[in-house]
Amino acid sequence: MHRLRWWRIDSQRTGAGRPCLVVAGLAGSETEVQVVLESQEEIRRGKSDANVYLFYRNRRKRRWICAVSKQVGRTGFLITAYPTDAVKEGERIWPK
Repeated sequence: MHRLRWWRIDSQRTGAGRPCLVVAGLAGSETEVQVVLESQEEIRRGKSDANVYLFYRNRRKRRWICAVSKQVGRTGFLITAYPTDAVKEGERIWPK
C-alpha cells in the first residue's frame, strides 16, 4: 500500500495563522481534493514522467477535479490540483 503525503504548495497564511491549500482555483478545498485521491473515477500516468499520476473525479457535468501526485519509492505527494473540462492524455491506469 502506498502512502500519500500532503504537500502544501503555494500555501498562504490564514487569519488563524494556519497554512491553507491554494492551488488553481481550489483554495480551501483540501477535503474535495482528498476525496478525488481516495475515490477517483479514473487514474492516468503522466506523459513526461512515469512516476506522476493524475487522479480524476467528476465534479459536475463536463467538469472534473484533477489531483496530480508523484510517487517516490513507496511514498507519494500531491503536486497540484485543479478543475478541468477534460481528462488529459496519458496511459490509462485505472479503470482499464
